[in-house]
Amino acid sequence: MLYNEDLIELFNLVKQNIEEAVQAYAEDSHSIAGKVIKREKDVNSLEESIRRTYISNLNKGIGKPSDGILFVDIVSNLERISDHSVKIAKHSLGIRYPFSKQVLNTKGEGFVKI
Repeated sequence: MLYNEDLIELFNLVKQNIEEAVQAYAEDSHSIAGKVIKREKDVNSLEESIRRTYISNLNKGIGKPSDGILFVDIVSNLERISDHSVKIAKHSLGIRYPFSKQVLNTKGEGFVKI
């Protein structure tokens, strides 16, 4: 149960977010930062899907609840790491405060103020 294709995919998405967030910050690249922010939606939806599947499997009697604690912690922590990479990407875009009203431009390469 702890080895799951969706979990591996989540890990790879988070790893890519970390790498690109650091790259966006180092190179001051708005386009790379935008990719990180867009990818976060995939991370969030995959996390939700993994949780639903896990609960469904438990209800069917597949897996052990004791393994589930570790599994849910792993999924939660990976999502949290991805959230931090988004904060780094936003910082490289100059978005430092949650009340900033900025959105991706039509090309998805940078942010514009509203």
